Amino acid sequence: MACLYYLFLLFSAFSDLKTKEVSNKLSYLLLLTAVIMLLLNKGLIAGSEWSFWSLVFVIILTLPGFIFGVFGGADVKILLSVALISPLALMLNILLVSFGCFALYWLLFIRDRQQHGPFIPCLLVGVGLSIWLY
Repeated sequence: MACLYYLFLLFSAFSDLKTKEVSNKLSYLLLLTAVIMLLLNKGLIAGSEWSFWSLVFVIILTLPGFIFGVFGGADVKILLSVALISPLALMLNILLVSFGCFALYWLLFIRDRQQHGPFIPCLLVGVGLSIWLY
């Protein structure tokens, strides 16, 4: 089930890089896979349990960003799906690496205040690197 989740995350990252949009079907499929993993008591890593606080933290972080236009709808949905199946310590690592990767991408390739960069590929890097380091 985790492999399927990573595959959906990879497809959404490629979609975000290519078109700067992620389809709702892909976002909801990722969210549904996370809910199924949650019901089967399987987390993002072996032996991890669901953490209510990681979900609360991501909601507090992304809701103002969505309201003010910093985050897109797909970014919020995919961050919530990752938070559903991640313990709080892992979620903090994922967010730190993802935002660092996005800042580096923005400095190297965008540098225009009017243009938005794709965040989901940076989230994919953050999930992969954080799980590898955890």
